Amino acid sequence: MLGTLGKTMNRVFEFDIPHQSALAANAIVTTVKSQIESLYAKALQKARSGERICPTTLNEKKFDRFLEENALVIEEIVENCSLPEFVLDDSVSPHLKALAISYFQHSFGYPGAPADRPNCVEITMPAEGMSQVLCNEHGEKMVDLHIDCAGLGEFCKRPMQPIEEVDDFQDVFRYHLVAGFEDHPLPKKLAAMYIQLMLQEASEIQECMGLQSASETTNTPDRRAGTGTATELHYTGHLDLEDQAGTGGDTESQRADCALILRELPFFDRSYVDNTGAPLVADKAVREWVHSAAFRMDLRSLTEPSARLVMQRAPINAEALLKTPALANWRRAL
Repeated sequence: MLGTLGKTMNRVFEFDIPHQSALAANAIVTTVKSQIESLYAKALQKARSGERICPTTLNEKKFDRFLEENALVIEEIVENCSLPEFVLDDSVSPHLKALAISYFQHSFGYPGAPADRPNCVEITMPAEGMSQVLCNEHGEKMVDLHIDCAGLGEFCKRPMQPIEEVDDFQDVFRYHLVAGFEDHPLPKKLAAMYIQLMLQEASEIQECMGLQSASETTNTPDRRAGTGTATELHYTGHLDLEDQAGTGGDTESQRADCALILRELPFFDRSYVDNTGAPLVADKAVREWVHSAAFRMDLRSLTEPSARLVMQRAPINAEALLKTPALANWRRAL
């Protein structure tokens, strides 16, 4: 179906037929949005039912409890985000570390959870590259979370660009994380970004540790969750859908074709407004989605099935953080 949608989008915009283009585009985009929401719901349901490992960030009760217990730490992060930018990382780092240690203390009690807590948690920032779990000669585990926060202060200060003008993936991802905090005062916006960047890394490491534990246990629920996660992470497509999986490099992926065409939709929409005075995408909610960072990230979930659960962390975590005293939606509270 996704390949058919991509080909239809190509045909729609080959001809200057405004009314028919608008009708077709609305139908296609609404269908794609519905399809993505369905894929997300299934991925989340699988995680929460134990069919795959569910990080604490996606376990609603555990995550809310974690945030409640760390309300003061979050307040301290917000306070430190008021300091000059040149001392920002060093000032925030100890509090992020405390938050990360607490996070791993909450990473138990579900199928596929890590067998034990890390003996040490470190925060490295700003840092590129992947976070990692290291073991010493005594078998003690150290988690090193690499927080890619370079230029974060500048990012939070500058006006937000139209997302279709943003080419750098790091910025697209940051726009995705900042959604919901755009109108917050700078210290709160910065704090939300630091916390979410840390949570993204901690979730990945938690899942890796859970996969290792699941492979070493005889416990059936743990092995089931581990197997489900491993299968999901290695799934790239299906031959029946003419995807790339197992077909070699010459066969183009339907998902990739569809995502490539749909990525141009914000440009088509703006051009259509310029030419006709009316938006191409008529539904307000769908149009807002098309012009959001979530749209770009959601398209990635079409081409990378393993990203479907990952893409849901940011909006779910942001919603929970917006309920904390330190990061509550201040405009809504007025």
